[in-house]
Amino acid sequence: MKNIKEFKSIEEFNKYANKVRKIYMNTIGEGPIYITKDNEVLKDVSNIPYPMYLSKKQDIIMDSDYNLDSFMFPTELYIYKDMIIGYTSKYFRGDIFEEFFGDINIDALIRAREKMIEDIKVLTNDGYYLYDLAFNTLFNNKKLCAIDTLDYYRKENVTLKENLDILDYGLVSRLRDHGLCRKNIKDGEEFEKVITKIKKKSR
Repeated sequence: MKNIKEFKSIEEFNKYANKVRKIYMNTIGEGPIYITKDNEVLKDVSNIPYPMYLSKKQDIIMDSDYNLDSFMFPTELYIYKDMIIGYTSKYFRGDIFEEFFGDINIDALIRAREKMIEDIKVLTNDGYYLYDLAFNTLFNNKKLCAIDTLDYYRKENVTLKENLDILDYGLVSRLRDHGLCRKNIKDGEEFEKVITKIKKKSR
C-alpha cells in the first residue's frame, strides 16, 4: 500500500501533526479534524476506543487507487504498531447540508447524485460495500463527495442497489434535517419522492 507513514509512538505522531496542521476545524465522531499547511484535511484518530488495524489493508482504498471525483480517499495513512492513528485527504469546501438555512440547489443535487452513482458503480463492480457512506456525504451545490471512507470493505456478492440505498438514505436524512426542506419528509423515504415534495413546496 502506498503513502504510509509509520511512527514509533503516539507522541511522535502528535509532534508531527502539530507541525503540519494549520487550522482546527471540528471534532466529529472519531477525533479532531484539522486543515494542514498544504490545505489538506488531517484527521486524528489516535484516541478512539476501537482503533482500526492495518491487517485490513486490503480493504482500505487510497486516493492513488481510483480517480473518482465523488470520493475523498486518504492521501496518506499514519500508523503506529499496525494501528491507524490518522490520515490526510483532500479538502472539500462548502458543505451546504451544514448550513441549516442555506439554499440547496435541488437540480444540482440531482445531477451530482447521478455523477456519484457512476463512481459508486466502479467501486461496487470491484466488490466494495460502502459502509457509513450515508453519514459522510457532503454537497456544495455543485458536487457530492464522500469522506471518511476507511470503513468501506469488500463484501461477497455486493449489489449496486445495496450501495445506492445507503447513498439515498443519507441524502434523504440530510434533506429531512435541513431547515428549508424538512417539512413532510420521512426517514427512509425514496429519494425521488422527497425531491418531488421539495419542488412542490418551492413553487
